[in-house]
Amino acid sequence: MQGTLLPKFAKKLDLVDNNTLVLKTFNDYASDIDRQLIEVNITSDSKLVNKSIADADISEDILILMIKRRGKTIVPKGVTIIEDGDVLVITGDNLDHISF
Repeated sequence: MQGTLLPKFAKKLDLVDNNTLVLKTFNDYASDIDRQLIEVNITSDSKLVNKSIADADISEDILILMIKRRGKTIVPKGVTIIEDGDVLVITGDNLDHISF
């Protein structure tokens, strides 16, 4: 429900060009950006183990999209604790130079 009224209000306030498509899906953005997803295996010697994502000193240009943990998929939040054995699925800038 959140955000579903935005297009309607934008049109009502005359913020939208009626000749331009306003609504896009995730797939519509695929051609706009060139991003890669990388899986990072977290081992016991990682500096991230037992830290929350908020406290993990991860570069601001890296986004953790999900965590694979013991056969489950977790949508991470700032309070999510990174554990030994986790697989982080990340995207962002400068992925060639990351180290966890």
